[in-house]
Amino acid sequence: MSRWLKVTFLCSLLTCSLCCSMKVSAQTFCYPGGNVIIYSNYDGGYLNIDVDENIPDLKIGITTYEKCAVTIGGQYAGNVTEVIYAGYNGDNDHCNPTLPTTSISGVPDSITTILLYPPVTWPNSNGYYYIICNFDCDSSSNQGGCNTPDQVVHYYLTQFGGLLYYHYTQYGCWSGTHHVSAGGNCCIGASIIDPQFSINAAFSVPNDTLCAKDSVSFVNTSLSSYPGNLTYSWNFGDGTPVSNDENPTHIYGVQGYYLVTLIATNSAGTASDTTQMNLTLINCFTGLPEVPSASGEALVLDPVTGEWCFEFMEVNMPGDALKIFDQLGNLILDSKLSAGLNNYCINQALEKFSDGLYLAVVTRQDISRTYKLLLH
Repeated sequence: MSRWLKVTFLCSLLTCSLCCSMKVSAQTFCYPGGNVIIYSNYDGGYLNIDVDENIPDLKIGITTYEKCAVTIGGQYAGNVTEVIYAGYNGDNDHCNPTLPTTSISGVPDSITTILLYPPVTWPNSNGYYYIICNFDCDSSSNQGGCNTPDQVVHYYLTQFGGLLYYHYTQYGCWSGTHHVSAGGNCCIGASIIDPQFSINAAFSVPNDTLCAKDSVSFVNTSLSSYPGNLTYSWNFGDGTPVSNDENPTHIYGVQGYYLVTLIATNSAGTASDTTQMNLTLINCFTGLPEVPSASGEALVLDPVTGEWCFEFMEVNMPGDALKIFDQLGNLILDSKLSAGLNNYCINQALEKFSDGLYLAVVTRQDISRTYKLLLH
């Protein structure tokens, strides 16, 4: 559809030339805790979005009839997790300079999608049945071949989930910079569907069988689409106080079986998710003599051969040896160190071991040192 035909059709519905201008509401925010923003117009052009507010998991939807060059920047542009352009990508070229095609820049390509006239997800007889354009905050009168705002909002909330922060709509070419903090001018359709938020509490540890009295590191991998940051509650299952750290460390004083519980809660405190993991803590390396930790030596990965090698400050002497024990103190490897060398590589031997924690005891010139080896 040409722009001239579009304007002629619209004005024929109205009684005065003044009414042919788009109705624009005052700048407004639909839901203060929202994380979805939408920009729509007819003429497309150069849309510059300045993400100057710290909105976690920010989603951006853009709909135009003509081609549109979207540039996203600003202090919090890194918060943007998804951008969808859904429109017609027409070639009437009303905005100078002429655009070769619709594009999105300023964020990783992996989070952007350009769709040409996808089907609407919300019926409205006043709007078109494909997502192609929106120029007015009006869902109750015929939009002359474009979509009603409720159709556009429903489409993006269906794609993104989340909650509408604002929708900014106009007719003509984009101009200047649109600051996220400035908000939009239309909230029609904001409450048309319930927000599709989710929380998934999750964490990992190096192994589910660990050594008592060693520090255990918990890696939090929880995900959430709710606005704001998650808060955490860790119960380590041993009667110690709950931790609210994101990635805590913990020491279990005695061997036993422990049920670890993580509860992740959204910032508003209205939703949460719980996950649990059973850990087995054992007394590692029992029956071994007390041996000091390694000093002046190193266990390194050779980048050329891929072998794990002990490197020593002095060359090996006859009688130097390496012993490796499992967590129960069983001897797994007993090997002599080659005299005259200042290292010993054990890659091939380690391939025979199952995943887990081991203790290596290196004896050189009648002095023993220990290394803990975690194989996974």
